[in-house]
Amino acid sequence: MNYTSLHYQIGLTLLYGVGPIKAKALLRSVESIEQLFLMSPSQLEKITGFKASFIKEMQRKEALIKSVEVVNHLHRNQIHPLFYDDPNYPRRLKNCIDAPLFLYQKGPVSLNPPKIVAIVGTRAATAYGKQICENLIQSFSGSDITVVSGLAMGIDAHAHTLCLEHEIPTIGVL
Repeated sequence: MNYTSLHYQIGLTLLYGVGPIKAKALLRSVESIEQLFLMSPSQLEKITGFKASFIKEMQRKEALIKSVEVVNHLHRNQIHPLFYDDPNYPRRLKNCIDAPLFLYQKGPVSLNPPKIVAIVGTRAATAYGKQICENLIQSFSGSDITVVSGLAMGIDAHAHTLCLEHEIPTIGVL
């Protein structure tokens, strides 16, 4: 199999016992992401400082094989992956030490808009709460604001629906 850089990037997110913080530490230690998958555990131990036993437990080969399935899924569903070093990755999120390595984007919205408003609310939205939300969303029309919320049922989902109705950019974070 000829793996692409996308396969290696996704493979990194699938490594057993490796979250965003450890993954970024691993990446800082190597010249290329491919090295993380191609070097022997003893070679990686020398340059990363992680124990060879931990490197073996990461299941690098299995993660890379699984990455093929993920890449195929992304292509089939027209989902655009953003690795954390991509210039389109949200600059505000990069300030978080544990920011995810990957974001998956569907649809044409900038993840670095000039103005963002987060709307978070109860799942048991009242008519009054929905009306307040609608008034707020309508006030954003034409103001270059992007609404971010969590897509949960209730106010979050209502806010996204209203944004779509009023053609206001919206980002749903799962």
